[in-house]
Amino acid sequence: MVAGNLEMLMRGVKVLHITSSGPNLDAVLGFLRVFPYLEKLYIMSSLQTDMQNVHHHEPTALIESLDHIRYVELKCYTGTEPDVDFAKFFVLNAKALELMKFVVKGRCTQKWRTDQYKCLQFDSRASPNALLDFRSYSGHAYPAGCIRRGNHHNEHVLSMVNPFDSSSCSHCRDA
Repeated sequence: MVAGNLEMLMRGVKVLHITSSGPNLDAVLGFLRVFPYLEKLYIMSSLQTDMQNVHHHEPTALIESLDHIRYVELKCYTGTEPDVDFAKFFVLNAKALELMKFVVKGRCTQKWRTDQYKCLQFDSRASPNALLDFRSYSGHAYPAGCIRRGNHHNEHVLSMVNPFDSSSCSHCRDA
């Protein structure tokens, strides 16, 4: 009985934030198997360039999970090969994807964005309605919300409708 309740609870999770040391596709796919009805996925990765994005899960096991993903946000995206391979997986496989947001440190020029569309094989995307949104930021701190390195007042996020919107967070407003 407990296992059934836990499974129902996992199926109820719609939003997930993952912090990773580098773009780790295999780890994220593991989370997708545990939370098959995710709609929004926020991934913050460190600037680790030696990560390889090889996944060991059977593609058929992920179909149910990928059918629900509507929004993916990648923070600390650099456009390097590991980042591109990671993001391309969602572009090419998430059939319900509406928006994939890339938070890029520094400037991302129009030429760089055009190159990213090619590298990500956007013309072959699984969802005909998918859009890519590249946002640049400068500075040392990560943008958006309480979920960032060095910030330990994120215990309140479970009670928020959108834990990644800092406008309603008193900790973020006062920081």
